[in-house]
Amino acid sequence: MRYSQGPCQYTISDKLQAEQIKTGKLRNLAKLKPYLERLQGYYGAIDTFVQWASTLATSLDALVNTAAEIGLLLPEFCLATKLFERNDMIRELLAVFFQDILDFYLVSLKCFSMPRFKAFFEALWPKKKQQIDSVINKIARHTTMLRNEVRLEHIQEEYHARAREMEHFENLERSTRRTEYRVLEPSMAPTFYDIKLNNLRGRLCGGTGSWLLNDSHIRKWLNATEDSPKIIWLRGIPGAGKTFLAACVIDDIRSSNSSCNRVIFSFLSHALQHSTPALSVLHSLIFQLARDDSALQDVVCEVSRETLSSDCAAATDALIKILACSGPVHIVIDGLDEIEETERVLLLQEMLRVSESCDETRILIGSRAEHDLGTLLKPVSTEIRVDTRNTDSIKIYVTSRYCDWAQSRGFGLEEEREIIELLSPIADRAKGMFMYAQLILRSLEFLDTIDEVRDELKVLPTDLNDAYGRIFLRINKRLPDFARDKARRILGWVGCSPVPMTIQELEQALSICAGDYSQIPKGYSALNLARLCGPVVEVLDDEVQFVHFTAKDRGIADSLDINHYTLSLANCCITYLCQGHHDPAIERS
Repeated sequence: MRYSQGPCQYTISDKLQAEQIKTGKLRNLAKLKPYLERLQGYYGAIDTFVQWASTLATSLDALVNTAAEIGLLLPEFCLATKLFERNDMIRELLAVFFQDILDFYLVSLKCFSMPRFKAFFEALWPKKKQQIDSVINKIARHTTMLRNEVRLEHIQEEYHARAREMEHFENLERSTRRTEYRVLEPSMAPTFYDIKLNNLRGRLCGGTGSWLLNDSHIRKWLNATEDSPKIIWLRGIPGAGKTFLAACVIDDIRSSNSSCNRVIFSFLSHALQHSTPALSVLHSLIFQLARDDSALQDVVCEVSRETLSSDCAAATDALIKILACSGPVHIVIDGLDEIEETERVLLLQEMLRVSESCDETRILIGSRAEHDLGTLLKPVSTEIRVDTRNTDSIKIYVTSRYCDWAQSRGFGLEEEREIIELLSPIADRAKGMFMYAQLILRSLEFLDTIDEVRDELKVLPTDLNDAYGRIFLRINKRLPDFARDKARRILGWVGCSPVPMTIQELEQALSICAGDYSQIPKGYSALNLARLCGPVVEVLDDEVQFVHFTAKDRGIADSLDINHYTLSLANCCITYLCQGHHDPAIERS
């Protein structure tokens, strides 16, 4: 903090008023006159305070009014020092006054030490004003002491009281902030996608996302330069690998040593399309930003809980305010096309509003080229087409997965060369569709002999539909009757369930005999989904789901009667709920 003589203080305030007259934003600094006059005898540090305050009109009003209030309470320092020049008690009390003044600066100017102080000030000033009121009360009390008889014990008590009050307010503010946020976050129940990201990271094949990270548009976007695109549209056909590329981008941002390494993200899923409104995605982005930043938690807690929980526009306004306090932030939203049409359009419109309002925010949207999304994105985004540029990545994936599989088979060199030759056309045949290559490579896990491999690979599937068709053909023809029935029920139930089923729920459902209300289910067997259903389903976080939404749209729809399995699952659930072991009169034993 820089100190200056009294006359200089008036010069600064006069200069500030003159500058504000030119801009039409004049605030009457005459209110500061008592404060300046009283501080003359103390050579107060008013110049830095006034200069900072001039940067924000609302902030200036709040601080000037507070300074004026303090100015009326401060005693006449010059007069006091002349009258009591040799009185040590008075000199000690003047030191207490100086601490009071510094406390005022510390509290009121604390926001200005933050990188985005303008945004923080508007949100946090009401709480800071309570702490400043405590300082004002102390000054008033000390002025009364100065104008009356003062003893050493009075001064010592004031020192201790000052320390207690400052500590009390700091602890109270910290405790209140934590409590408010801990209540608010669970009530909003935001979805965090870290588990999904970790799962994608574990399945990512090294080197497959390099082409995207080296793209010139992406490099500029990642660095958030002034000439960089604010919105990247990562588009492509279904199964092209957009989700894995989004995970690559997120990891690259997080591993960066630059100041632009803050990223918030969401992975939207076709399996949860009916339970993913635009508002829930906005909640996720807000709380991802705030969960590790106490200052941002203060900003979130200032938003009305009622409007935040029910108003999409209000949630976007809150996100914009938080982003303004955060500096450079990247937002990645993958699978926008996989939620309901009305919700995805609403979410995209809100994200475009975020982009317009936040100059330092960069957004990446991953989706298919749906008409409604393209209409909104094409005029404002830089497009990167995935399926026309990922052939080399598919080749890397095929080679890597083949090597992992071949190690467990023990084929000879001649057989390995033959298999590599049979696999070589996959990348070109895939036409940019990673899912096509993945289904073929995962199908190899069910083959043991070179003859089985030859039969499977000598004629590759013509497209993704044909690849799914082969898998269902294998289920229908090669599995025993009891296993085939179980596999079809699993696929049908996973396909018709409105929410993902856990592996435990499936195991229990398969043990239920529809219509048998006296049955007591027990001894559930562990499911071997890979052997039963092949590579079209997977278990993520104990939930059974299709490897891709195309497995349901293109595979299940052509092979199974979804209505039949919807009724079958409903009968299973009703039977279970009507069974006698749910009787509340039964004792726990």
